[in-house]
Amino acid sequence: MKTYTLIQLDAQSPNNSQWVSINDSGEFLDSVSKGNVSEIDIGNKQNSVIVILPGEEIHHAVLTLPIKSEKKLTKAIPFAMEDRLADEIEKTHFAHKRLNNDLIQICAINASKLKAFLKTLKSNNIHASAITSDTLCVPKIEKTITLLIDSSRIHINNGFDKVFTFESIDIIDAVNIVNKDNNIRDIQIFINKEDENLLNKFDQLRELYRNVDVNILQNGPFQKYSQIIVNHNYIDLLQGKYKDKKDIAQIFKPWRKTASLFLLFVSLLLTNNLMNIYSLNKYERELSEKFLNQYKYFNPRADNVRDPLRIISSIKNNNVEITDESMFIEGLGFISDAIKNNNNVSLSSINFQNNNFNIRLQTPNVSILDSIQRNIDRNRNYQAKILTTNQIDDVIESRIEIQVSR
Repeated sequence: MKTYTLIQLDAQSPNNSQWVSINDSGEFLDSVSKGNVSEIDIGNKQNSVIVILPGEEIHHAVLTLPIKSEKKLTKAIPFAMEDRLADEIEKTHFAHKRLNNDLIQICAINASKLKAFLKTLKSNNIHASAITSDTLCVPKIEKTITLLIDSSRIHINNGFDKVFTFESIDIIDAVNIVNKDNNIRDIQIFINKEDENLLNKFDQLRELYRNVDVNILQNGPFQKYSQIIVNHNYIDLLQGKYKDKKDIAQIFKPWRKTASLFLLFVSLLLTNNLMNIYSLNKYERELSEKFLNQYKYFNPRADNVRDPLRIISSIKNNNVEITDESMFIEGLGFISDAIKNNNNVSLSSINFQNNNFNIRLQTPNVSILDSIQRNIDRNRNYQAKILTTNQIDDVIESRIEIQVSR
């Protein structure tokens, strides 16, 4: 359940302050206290503190301003109010709320006075969630003049969104001023206690108006203030540079444990991902090294494998350009395989040029020479051709040309 602490400040002395705590239904949680601001006990720090300033310190107005943009409206209000104020607009703080699309209710207060009120609150460790005017805390009743009488002060709502505060003025004069152009015939009055002088005035009003209802507030003006506050039917003066700065730490305090667990989970997840990335990078380096070693079979000068898929595709399609060195090494392997199973074969020279091998060898007989030729021809990329044969003593000296077809 949300709770509020309502504080009514006195313009002349902080010793005349009043305060009370209410719940979100407007019900009093304790009795109204009176005294110095320093005596106020906010209680639970989660309470919303609503400060109510005396209406005579604030100029209230209702203007028609057909401006949709809030930013532009905020800039336009001071100039629209300039002729209504005694102070310069540069020294005045403005706050507003929309009553409808174009109808704007405005409060204007001397900036120095507002700062003085805020300083008083701060010096007593009171953080206001909102600041409003007691004049705005008079309920609005359509086509009815509503009065809230607080000692010598009279707060009035004329039933058409206009509000007034009079001090030390005859109640009949105050009503007539408010009703000058409206011709309203019904009056609702709220008072703290019965007063013979006031009762006589009420009788005089009954002679002038159709209905005059009088209600006694057992808990004083706060009884009506509380209803306005819980319904948020007021203008908060803490706008613009005075707007309440949210305490981020307090907002997230209820979520601190959840947030800590979430951050721990994210940290573990990141750590795990980093370890996986490290392992994958290591595995990639190992594969690259193995691939490079295999690729050097085709290209001995290769020093990197930036695009393995392209290399493999080229090899599969026989599009890879194999260097002379790789052909020579590969050819030696085939020649060695072709003659290794034959005894008494001697290779005396080998020459490689323009994709052709030219070898000289000695064999015991011609049949072994033919066998070597057939072994080489089994590989479709090599074609062997016996160029010369000479019988020297007990051996056949031959020269074979091997053409590489790729």
